Amino acid sequence: VLTFASATLLVAQGNLGQPEPFPAPGDPLPAPAAVPKPLPAPAVAPKPPPAPV
Repeated sequence: VLTFASATLLVAQGNLGQPEPFPAPGDPLPAPAAVPKPLPAPAVAPKPPPAPV
């Protein structure tokens, strides 16, 4: 079912003139585009505000 649906989507998008989001059978998989990276931890931990005197 997934294979048929994927093939149908490829054909439908191909008819619209849009580039195929998935590689054709036999083609190497494209590298993932812009994988979101986790934010790096701050080098220095933020200090709490000074306590009021």
